[in-house]
Amino acid sequence: MAAFIIGIRYLLQSLKEQRDSNSALLAQLSQERNERLDAMEAHIERCEAHIQECDTDRQNLRLELVKLAQQRTHITA
Repeated sequence: MAAFIIGIRYLLQSLKEQRDSNSALLAQLSQERNERLDAMEAHIERCEAHIQECDTDRQNLRLELVKLAQQRTHITA
């Protein structure tokens, strides 16, 4: 009977250690996930800023083309 109780205590201790280990791993995984999400969010923000710059450049180029077309029209007239 004493061996059974010792076995149960050992099993309980082992389960507690596994639980603690799992908790630590979950905390680490959560931190890594949050870091990846932060990096992805920063990347998305940089992409959005780049898209905005491209849109501005495209609009400016369109205006330049219109001006050049108007100048060409005046030159040939």
